[in-house]
This record gives sequence, structure tokens and C-alpha cells, in this order.
Amino acid sequence: AMAGAERVFRLVDVKPDWEDDPAAVELPATRAAAARPQVPSDKGQVARSGIPEGRHLLLDTWSLILVTSAMRTMAGKRLVIFGCGYVGSAVARAAMAAAARVEAVTRNHDKAAILRAAGLAKVVVADLATADWHTQIENGPDFVVNTVSSGGPDQYRQSYVGGMQSILTWAAAQTPIGTMVYTSSTSVYPQGGGVVVDETADAPGATPNGSIIRESEVLLQNAPADARARWFVLRLAGIYGPGRHH
Repeated sequence: AMAGAERVFRLVDVKPDWEDDPAAVELPATRAAAARPQVPSDKGQVARSGIPEGRHLLLDTWSLILVTSAMRTMAGKRLVIFGCGYVGSAVARAAMAAAARVEAVTRNHDKAAILRAAGLAKVVVADLATADWHTQIENGPDFVVNTVSSGGPDQYRQSYVGGMQSILTWAAAQTPIGTMVYTSSTSVYPQGGGVVVDETADAPGATPNGSIIRESEVLLQNAPADARARWFVLRLAGIYGPGRHH
């Protein structure tokens, strides 16, 4: 995860040492819409209407590189990470390497100590679903990444739905979030049998927990503009790397 994050931020911050040939032309799209299996959608209008406005867009996992590489330098920007675990910690290290100010909220005291030792500007220990942290993290960050995990089999609704509601309430109180990224899950997709799915596919949740995660996505989609200016949902599959069980 860390290596991938470092590559992404290097793309953002470093001007390439090459230029396109003047005679170069754009390559054709790799996935023409006509070639895709048609999957019914309950949110296709939301996904498509966001593209020309550049305001909001549901993304599949591969779009992470495209979105992040389109961002300008992180130097001097403020990033708040909610649920700063395996993925969030990698993002934090990469952002700090790009000279961003990074803050985090975690429910784990041991993790908080590690994050402080790593050099984060502020680390708050709190349950994301509560308002306990609202006055400890200043409103109006340039970027927010919500990478919260379930916290246990019986904590899905509190972590994902309650956590998202808490973030949006905090954000709408004063200055909205510039750009919010939510790491969701492919468990929102019930399709099987090798069918190809993308951000326009029906996603009611493959399991009860997947449905809860989808509910948290909808909260972000439908949030008022005074809570966040732009938003992205990244539906991730299994996360692997050093120290992971996959």
C-alpha cells in the first residue's frame, strides 16, 4: 500500500522528464461502452451526470490512479484521515512526504501513538460515529480520506453509517471539505458469474454488511454542497501488502 501511494504522489508532484511526440495521437478507449455487458443500474444518472461537471463520481478501483494523478501538488495542503489504519497510514506517509499537513482520527490508542511518532500534525483518539472529535479537528480541510474499518462484526452500522453521518455533520457546521474520498468495498456488488461491473452497475449490497456500506455511500452522494465540494467513492477489493494476511 505504501509503495503504491508513493508512486501516486510522485506522479502528482514531479514533472515528467519526457514530452509527447508532436505527431502523437490519443489512443482509443480501452473499454468501449458498446463492448461492455449491459448491467441494470439504479444510479447511472448520478455517475454520468458527475463527469462533465467534475463535481462527483463513483469510481472503480482502477480509477484511483487516474484521479490522484490529476490532483495538484499536496505541498501546503491539509489532509484529514478518518480511520487511519493500514491504508490510511500509507496515505498519511505519502502525503507527509509531499509536504502536506496531515491529521487523523482513530479509535485505537496504540495506533495513535504510532501515528504521532510518524510525525502527523494532530492525532485524535475518538469513536468516529460520535461528536467527541468535532471540536478537536478544525473544519475546512483541503482533503478528507475516510478509510474507517468495521471495528468488528457487530459494529458495521456504527462505523460506516454512523461514522459517515458524523463526518458530514462536522463538515457542514462551518467550512465544507474541499475533496472527500471514501474507501468503500466491492461487497456492495451482488453480481456473480464473472459479470463485468463498474460504477454504473446495480449495487444494493451482496450481503447485509455490504448493504450497510452501500448506505454509507448514499449518505456521501446525497450530502449537501455545504458539507463537501467534491467527492469520490473507491470500491476496493482485498487489501494486501507487508503485514497483511492476504
